[in-house]
Amino acid sequence: MRIMEDKKALKFIKQSLCPFCQCENLCEINTKKKCWCFETEVPKELIALLSENAERKNCICLKCINQFNRDPEGFKEYHKNNKLS
Repeated sequence: MRIMEDKKALKFIKQSLCPFCQCENLCEINTKKKCWCFETEVPKELIALLSENAERKNCICLKCINQFNRDPEGFKEYHKNNKLS
């Protein structure tokens, strides 16, 4: 049972991190609050940088969304070797 609990905790921690910067994504979708992500458009081009395995597993943070919007090519260059699998 302890191993199962550890896996659940690891899953929660991973889901709370941005797949790009690995910082807290501050998503509140599982709370009673209205999350910022409901009102923020995430560019499809940014989502496409994730592998199929990583897509829709955890939220991209607002900082990374804003960085991508300011400089898409610079963001892609910086993260091209960090594509999640």
